[in-house]
Amino acid sequence: TLYHTRGPQERHLCQLDYILLSKALAARNPIAVPDIIRNGQPWRTIFPAGQEVDRFPRAGWDRPKASDHCPVAITLD
Repeated sequence: TLYHTRGPQERHLCQLDYILLSKALAARNPIAVPDIIRNGQPWRTIFPAGQEVDRFPRAGWDRPKASDHCPVAITLD
C-alpha cells in the first residue's frame, strides 16, 4: 500500500503489493488475515476515517519515513 497524491483534490491509498496463495494453501488457512505494517508511513499520508496508525517515533511529515510502501505479512499453517 502506498499513499499517492496529485494535489489536494486527489489523495488516496493504492494497493501495490499482494500475497497470493495457492488454492490448497488458502483452503488450509481460511481465517488467516494479512497484517499490513503502516507504521513507517510519513505523517502526510492520510488514512481512512477510523483507521489509526501508530507511526514509528522518528517518522516525519514527509521525511524521514521507512518507505512509501507498506509490508504485508501473514502467518499460515
